[in-house]
Amino acid sequence: APPTTEAVSSQDVQPGGETEQNGQETTAPTETEAETEKSNERVKDDPAVLQLVQSYYTAVQNKDMETLQTIADMDEEKQQGIEAITYIESYNNVSTYSKAGLESGSYVVYVYYEAKVTGVETMVPSLNRIYVCTNASGSLYVADKDGDQAVQDYIAQVDADADVQALVTDVKQQCDAAEARDADLKRFMDDIAVPET
Repeated sequence: APPTTEAVSSQDVQPGGETEQNGQETTAPTETEAETEKSNERVKDDPAVLQLVQSYYTAVQNKDMETLQTIADMDEEKQQGIEAITYIESYNNVSTYSKAGLESGSYVVYVYYEAKVTGVETMVPSLNRIYVCTNASGSLYVADKDGDQAVQDYIAQVDADADVQALVTDVKQQCDAAEARDADLKRFMDDIAVPET
């Protein structure tokens, strides 16, 4: 997926056994896995998280660095990375899937959106991961997780959760299907393909 934050890897993904009914997820894990999953259930479109993420992607789309400075940890490198994204016209149908983060008031958030790419009619189903924290005034912001090894290790554990793996697989299948329907999109995706890290 065209990355604006860190794209979630779909490598070595195993399909999960989850189903969703009226927003409720059901799985059949072992007892130990059930305790872990129950303690960190995936929440779709948490209102506060969704509002932050929508504001963030609107600001990214508009290259609105002033707004980004107020809702995200931004350094010069991140600003340059956002300004370099010239092929995405808009981020559409944004949804969030959040799980509790390492600290109280923090979240590992998987952001689904459909990117409108310049010169391509079909939108690109995409999934990125961000880390959201709560500041001293109680407001959520997009945090920089790169400087904290404990947070990185925790995110790696959450990435391995069955419901996250199932989400990654689902979005990759949607993207593959979109590429199969639109040769222009396939060419674009092939042109920007980079090794996953």
